[in-house]
Amino acid sequence: MSAASGASATAASALAEAADAAAAADLALAAAQEAHAAAELAQATASGNQEAVAEAEAALAQAQLAADAARADAAAAQQEAEEARAAAAQAAEAAEDVAAEPAEDPMVAGARRITEAALAGMVTSLKETGNTPADVTGLTTWGGPSSTPTPPSGVSIVTIPCAPVPPCSTVSDFVDMVAAELGWEHEMIAGAGTPESYVAAFDSAIAKGPDVILGAAAPGALVGDRLDLAADAGIITISLADLPEPDPDALAAYDAYVSLRSPLLGALQAFAVIADSGGTANVSMIRDATFPTLAATADEVEQIMAQCAGCSLHIQDWLITDAFDPAAVDGIISGILAQNPDVEYLIMPYSLGDTAVIESLRTAGRSDVKVLHKDPNDEGLTNVINGGAWLTAASSLEWLAWAGIDQAIRGLTGAPYLGALDLGIGVLLFDADNAPSDLNQDQTFADAVDFRSEYRALWGIG
Repeated sequence: MSAASGASATAASALAEAADAAAAADLALAAAQEAHAAAELAQATASGNQEAVAEAEAALAQAQLAADAARADAAAAQQEAEEARAAAAQAAEAAEDVAAEPAEDPMVAGARRITEAALAGMVTSLKETGNTPADVTGLTTWGGPSSTPTPPSGVSIVTIPCAPVPPCSTVSDFVDMVAAELGWEHEMIAGAGTPESYVAAFDSAIAKGPDVILGAAAPGALVGDRLDLAADAGIITISLADLPEPDPDALAAYDAYVSLRSPLLGALQAFAVIADSGGTANVSMIRDATFPTLAATADEVEQIMAQCAGCSLHIQDWLITDAFDPAAVDGIISGILAQNPDVEYLIMPYSLGDTAVIESLRTAGRSDVKVLHKDPNDEGLTNVINGGAWLTAASSLEWLAWAGIDQAIRGLTGAPYLGALDLGIGVLLFDADNAPSDLNQDQTFADAVDFRSEYRALWGIG
């Protein structure tokens, strides 16, 4: 009960007490009038004056009626006062109980606010890493560029995704779609999740002599001097999903970056388990440290979980190649359960391999463990819809492609690139209730902020 409700009950009790006292006074007055009428009747009877007797009898009858009514009013007022006193006592007790309850931990309250907002719509942060609940806010309007140079014609692009399967290859599919709207040529040369495969893909791409190479989760740190070789060949390189290299003169620096907001997705995972558990989450996290952006994401989960005093976090490493090997997944899950038998939540670095993870937990009799991942492909989103996975944190790969092409236009025309956090890309959470049944997650983002129309207007097409 609120303080206002308690005060209202106390006021009602005081009013009832006053009414009870007033009724008692009325009753006393009526009793006095009744006694006076009885005395006058006795006097009239003694005088033998029949007219006086009749008047006295009438007065006594009227006084008795008034006294009866006063007694009834007094009884009702007394009952009301007793009920009001009981209500006031109950309100006071409830107020004491509320006062005795500890206030909700600010971290839990903040995590709950963010989780609810990310399930209801998009959120964003002006920080790539080091987020606290205060840094994450809702996103409902376009926050990307306000102008872009006129796109040149006759441009050729090669996209190098991290692997030839979704969600890595999905970025390339969207680049193909966007490039077609500009009349540009596009080709995909996929990596295979290893540094050697990325170097080989860059060698093949450079040999083709495109105008632009887009690396989709192909970290600059893993391709070494190939970025410099591309620059020497006059090829613009743009990273999609990689973290910006802090040193623009570094060997492994792309010309421009489009952030997938991967650390922020990890932050949403951490906030979700803190909110769901009320600040007591026992979490195991699978970490893929091969990719710098995934290592930074794991660090972001770790620093947020450290802000939750009642939570615990256990970390298990794996490689992206493990995600495609059910036997390897089963061995890793067995190790996690042995290391942390009381685990309640399992955070994955991506949705790849989630079906094998869910099956391994089921086989071990631990389907109660809530699985969270991010960057969902269709299989991962389906597992969320079916309840095999609890939550997934998502960023729009289509939006990433549009933003990457916009950066390419700037590079091709000599215009300044935008900072990786200046592109306005938002993130959200999907659960079984809000995940799109048609698996078209990018449309969910476009329904919130129509990035397609914004870019078409900037480029003067459509």
